[in-house]
Amino acid sequence: MEFDTGTVQIQAPRNGAWVNGFVTRSTFGTKRPHVEGVFTDCVRVRPDRPVRSVLFHVPNFHSYVGDSVRFDLALHKGRLALSAGEWIATLDQSPTHDAVRKALKVHGGFGIGHAGLITRVDGAPFRIAQMSGFWSMLFFFLTFARGNWCGPIMPVGMGSRRPVWTEWCMWRIESWKEVRSWFPLLAGQIQQAFAGFHVLWSDPRWNEPLRDLVNWYVEANLNAGAVEGSLVLAHTGLELLSWMYMVEQKQTYDPKVCKKMHADERSRAALSTVRIPLNVPASFPDANALAVSEGLQDGPELINRLRNSIVHPTPTKRVFLAKVSSSCRVQVTQLALHYLELGILAICGYEGEYMSRLIPDAWVGGTSKVPWV
Repeated sequence: MEFDTGTVQIQAPRNGAWVNGFVTRSTFGTKRPHVEGVFTDCVRVRPDRPVRSVLFHVPNFHSYVGDSVRFDLALHKGRLALSAGEWIATLDQSPTHDAVRKALKVHGGFGIGHAGLITRVDGAPFRIAQMSGFWSMLFFFLTFARGNWCGPIMPVGMGSRRPVWTEWCMWRIESWKEVRSWFPLLAGQIQQAFAGFHVLWSDPRWNEPLRDLVNWYVEANLNAGAVEGSLVLAHTGLELLSWMYMVEQKQTYDPKVCKKMHADERSRAALSTVRIPLNVPASFPDANALAVSEGLQDGPELINRLRNSIVHPTPTKRVFLAKVSSSCRVQVTQLALHYLELGILAICGYEGEYMSRLIPDAWVGGTSKVPWV
């Protein structure tokens, strides 16, 4: 090891490559020195040679019921196949995944309950650079599905019989947190959402905005900046979604006309076009009562009114904000997240079941058909 101004360089024993790292904890002066830290760059153990498949793992992902796969001598409904373009990602849920989830709920941190394999549709060999776009798309889709930063890590290039190379990076994943998302328990129809996500990902107009949409959605879902910050982030996502869909994709509105519209008008136009109901649901009684008392016509206007009162605290807006209870703010934020995740699913062409935030018992498996079907 070579230490230099708080960083460290570690030499990989198999290929002689040096990788930069940052030491978070170290113990010396003992028989077994101990060093912990993180990589600041990716390092590949063994040279990059063509492989037939890439093995990966996914920490902290959902439990689901998928297709049957054999573990040892028993069949287990834990397989999820996601294909797009020339690539297939086969994700298998471990039979011990429930035990991993229980431990995560108690201790937090990271637990691996899923492993997968990426292959080409034609079975041809490939190098890691060739699948980098698919790898990134898989990460953002699984993150969107989980509602938390979660995706493939620790890729291992596989030859016909044995590993060819392994790559280690500082992956963007978050520790376990019990958050809601749209992903249903029965995962059989998820391929449709993945295929639609791939279409947007492959469109130069949508690639960067799609990454941003997932970012705003996940950070809002993680309660970044408390409930008020989450509402602002979800509102930002709705603004981006509305503009991209109505102006750049459908070209329903001229950019100059769209800029002059109020934010709730833009959201209302986009959400109503994809047939997402705009009413404030009775299952959010505090938000519903506030909308009625203030004479607000629908959810987009309520979301925009509360967001503006947070971001632009004029005396009048502060008076309004003081009337909004903590439970009401949570409900309005959940409504914004509901619109945002359904909006993304709609533009992906998804027509299956989803876990609705509007249903209190959706935590335990209650699903609904997407409203535009």
